[in-house]
Amino acid sequence: MSAVSLSEANHPIRNLLIWLKHAGARFPQLAVETLANGERTMAARNPIDADDTTLIMPRAAVMCTDKARAWLTTRGFGDTQLNALQTHSLLSAWLLAEQADPASFWQPYLQVLPRRFDHIPLFFPKHLRAPLAGTYAEHLLNQRHIKIEDDYRALCAGDPSFARFTLQQFQWAMTVTASRCFALHQAGQPQVLGLVPLLDLFNHQHQPNQRWCYDNDRDAFTLTSADPIATGETLSISYGRKNDLRFWLHYGFLDSDNTQPRVAVTVTAPAGDPQEVAKNAFIAQLGGPQFVIGEDLNGLEKLRQALRCCLGDWANYAVRHRVRAGEALDPAAEAMVATALTDHCTAALARIPAPLAACQKYGARVDSRLQSVLKIVAGERALWRRLLNATPREVNTVAKETAMPNKSNIDLNQCSLVKVTHQHWPALCRLRVRQDQQRFVPNPIELMRKQVFAKDPSMRVVAIYHDKQAVGLFGVGAGTADEVWFSHFLVDESWQGRGIGRWAFASFLKLLKSSGYTGAVGLNVHRDNTAMIHFYTQQGFTFAPQNNVGDHLGMLLSPGLLAPQAPTQSVGSF
Repeated sequence: MSAVSLSEANHPIRNLLIWLKHAGARFPQLAVETLANGERTMAARNPIDADDTTLIMPRAAVMCTDKARAWLTTRGFGDTQLNALQTHSLLSAWLLAEQADPASFWQPYLQVLPRRFDHIPLFFPKHLRAPLAGTYAEHLLNQRHIKIEDDYRALCAGDPSFARFTLQQFQWAMTVTASRCFALHQAGQPQVLGLVPLLDLFNHQHQPNQRWCYDNDRDAFTLTSADPIATGETLSISYGRKNDLRFWLHYGFLDSDNTQPRVAVTVTAPAGDPQEVAKNAFIAQLGGPQFVIGEDLNGLEKLRQALRCCLGDWANYAVRHRVRAGEALDPAAEAMVATALTDHCTAALARIPAPLAACQKYGARVDSRLQSVLKIVAGERALWRRLLNATPREVNTVAKETAMPNKSNIDLNQCSLVKVTHQHWPALCRLRVRQDQQRFVPNPIELMRKQVFAKDPSMRVVAIYHDKQAVGLFGVGAGTADEVWFSHFLVDESWQGRGIGRWAFASFLKLLKSSGYTGAVGLNVHRDNTAMIHFYTQQGFTFAPQNNVGDHLGMLLSPGLLAPQAPTQSVGSF
């Protein structure tokens, strides 16, 4: 590395140092070092004693958010508009305006800012983002893109002249402010963020050899040496206590001393639940609907509370009391919570590719950026596995305790179709099919997850009951205006072979007819599921190749087989 000397004519750093001295800054013991890769850092120009003040940067030389806010006010922005923007957006907008003004007082500082941030995830090309698919890190990155674009549009709407700057320029400015700002605390005043020249060139260490603060008496940022420093030694500061993902998102590196993977689960009450509003209000009190789980599994108990609320009978005082107190519910309800978590963890692990597989899949050159991405993916997968292993295994025990005894004959007149609400899920989650059928039929918990986690209103789940016992289920969805979609059909293994499936399907068609529906019924069935292909063929279905999806064949029941009858019950009664 090499130190920049004041004798280097027209060098941007030289111009900056001269400008800072005129502004009252003091830094006689510091030298700006240029690394082999072009990055800059700070080093000791001469020996430094512990507790020496190595930098004094007056506020007059700092671009602060209060100044940015005042400038935006002159552009016609009111307090309501400004408060709706991210604090960094205020400073970023002003930074771009000053950069575009050749006569700006701030030009010496603006001239030394990096022109590119290829190491920052916001600017990663597609092949570097692709391995993040399905991760919490991808969610955070997407949210950052969205928030920046939202603020950019708000700035353009509030001041049409701001549109002279592109979204890409605003992303650059937001990266500058996110990675180079320091907090300024003054008694009785709101916190202010500032871009502090020279201080923004120091690298981060958990045990730095320099300590920075804002000195209210001097009205300046100051730097004090924590240790004796030799000439030429690299100087460092702490960027603060941040988790690994925040370091990666805003600074482009992973902090090896602070590796803390995160995963997130979103929980909301099922659509149509009579207690939906009250449940979602309680989930919000817990910090939801998104629950972030850390490496030490902090947040897991609140997630379980949210699931108990979401899946329980919230109209029942005893249930509400136990959930609010953080207590477990009855074994069946706890089994449902455990199954929900197990399914969600399994789905996440299936969704997120293993690091090596991701590398092979995308065939990308493994540079430092991809290494950080693969490390994040590996960390999240490991955390999902920990969460999976931490989930109680009550499900199978409860299922065995409530298994239906073998009965050769049953009374189909005791069967009924019931629209599923939160009260039915504990029983439905215990339904099981034979092992040879499992690859053809999704676990009932998958349907519940779509309502609880994904809140999918496109499908209604219908339970098949014999007397008061749940014995099966299916899903009904609207394909098109003249087509109803039938899916997820299953009968518990203890009840198969007794005509329940045939009764349930015939009852479903009868309800369609009685509602006045005259369209078609469509479905998909795995090509290897010969038993169900035969069953559907017997019901009048024919193959519909246009509806094929992968290994699943499309089948269609033509409208002619659903001639309308006098309406007696609507499809919506499910």
